[in-house]
Amino acid sequence: MPAVLSAQTLPPLSLQQSLASVARHERVIAAWRSAQAAQAEIRVADRDPVPLLTGSLSSIDLEHGLGSGPLFSGKSIDKGLGLDWTWERGDKRALRTAAARSLASASSAEFQDSFQQQQLIVIDLFYETLLAQERLKILVELAQSAERLAKLAAQRFGLGDLSAQDLARLEIESERASAELKQSQWLLDRAKRQLQLAIAPVSGDSMPAPRSNHRGTSAARDASIPESERGDSGVANHLDATRWQVSSDWAVESTSPQVDFHALTREQPALKASLARLSIAQAQIQLARALDFRDPSYGVGINHYPGTSKAMIGLRASVPLYSKDYFEGEKQRAAALGEAAEEQHAELLRRTMTELRLLYQSRENAYSRLRRFENEMLPKSVKIAGQAEEAFAQGGQTLTDLLEARRSLKSIQLEALQSRIDFSRADRAWTIRLNRPIN
Repeated sequence: MPAVLSAQTLPPLSLQQSLASVARHERVIAAWRSAQAAQAEIRVADRDPVPLLTGSLSSIDLEHGLGSGPLFSGKSIDKGLGLDWTWERGDKRALRTAAARSLASASSAEFQDSFQQQQLIVIDLFYETLLAQERLKILVELAQSAERLAKLAAQRFGLGDLSAQDLARLEIESERASAELKQSQWLLDRAKRQLQLAIAPVSGDSMPAPRSNHRGTSAARDASIPESERGDSGVANHLDATRWQVSSDWAVESTSPQVDFHALTREQPALKASLARLSIAQAQIQLARALDFRDPSYGVGINHYPGTSKAMIGLRASVPLYSKDYFEGEKQRAAALGEAAEEQHAELLRRTMTELRLLYQSRENAYSRLRRFENEMLPKSVKIAGQAEEAFAQGGQTLTDLLEARRSLKSIQLEALQSRIDFSRADRAWTIRLNRPIN
């Protein structure tokens, strides 16, 4: 039987270490940079149109020439310098700024949602790895037991106390256990690689985590996590090792108190982002209506023309000419996008509440199933299998009954493990959705 469990030189990778590394994952960093860009959009929107400075040379007489003398004081050229600016009406600047602020809020909430979703991915893959790891331990024990039984059967066959057919059946059982062991080792290796993808890389940028279960810092704070405060310290060492394990971070068995699903749903980052998107749509609708207010341009200029005047001042104004329904297309587009945002928000609200209810029910069902397996079924199966092996060794049990007891024990052990994994996974995910710390 291959040595599938080697001694570990590093402490197991904990769930808290894995979750702390989420702040450095590429997807989360990209969401944070997008939030930074949206924050900068406020400064872009909250400004008036810039004045326009123009210079001109006119009245150049190509037939009689420019005359003699210096360019600016003697030659017959009308030289001008003007300043023009646009007067925005209809509170366009305030509406643009309001839309930009809503965009910043939406991007910040989307960053928090991205952070939360990555945490949920890490939880799922962490317990997938733990499941493969614990399953491997169970199969190791069963394979060792099958190997011992095969040796015992060979001894009994040598004494003429066991048929060749029964010996062959036990040898096949031992070989099957060894094959399952190799398959389980491969599944563990695959689960580890998937967990590595969800955990932040060894090198990369750092960014502040949102107000969440591990950091408690504000998502709007534009700063980097100091090296001493990075939550993934030690994770890189684990991922650099050729062989590593995850710790047995089982959730504490308990029932969940009743919660207000409506209030909990409104606290989800995705819903906050959706509400901010609704605010953006409303601001865009008002901004489209404000286009009906014409934005006139005003200008003043000073001219110098030798031989006529040293200084002449000119005033000018321009007003765009369009009918009242000129921007109907923009208004219809903004209204349609606003209705689309409302429909998307309603769908997201309904879906999020359903997901939270299902997650709550999944945790409760997993808890109930775990209690039945570990308190009733598993102890009985272990006892029956032990009695069957002892009776078979003394010649008082048939091989068929022994194999049936062993297969029943294996099935119950694996199902009990799956129920504990399901409960821990659902409990941790529920804790994340409640925005509470994982102990």
